[in-house]
Amino acid sequence: MKINNCPRFEKCSAAICVLDPNWQKSCHLKNERVCFFLCEAQKNDSEAIFRDRGLQELYQLIVEATPYISLRWKPIKRALIRASKTGSRMTRKLSSRNKSCEVTHAES
Repeated sequence: MKINNCPRFEKCSAAICVLDPNWQKSCHLKNERVCFFLCEAQKNDSEAIFRDRGLQELYQLIVEATPYISLRWKPIKRALIRASKTGSRMTRKLSSRNKSCEVTHAES
């Protein structure tokens, strides 16, 4: 998977991206954004959520890189710990779309 294939590529401002071939040489400063998908991969049932969206390859890259990232960048590690304690935003987005489709369909 290449960096420009990331669903958030156009709007992402995370300094550390596992899809960047040089991510290990990158710098992460305190208060910089953390990759949305890196945070999502820390949540319960994240493997299934990524799989359902066709993002298995991204998930696998994240799983392999997370230990290194957590050791190297403490602010990211803290963000990942916080993320692991909340629900998936990927699931909520899917639910919102499904509800709007159901309402539209029911009104038809």
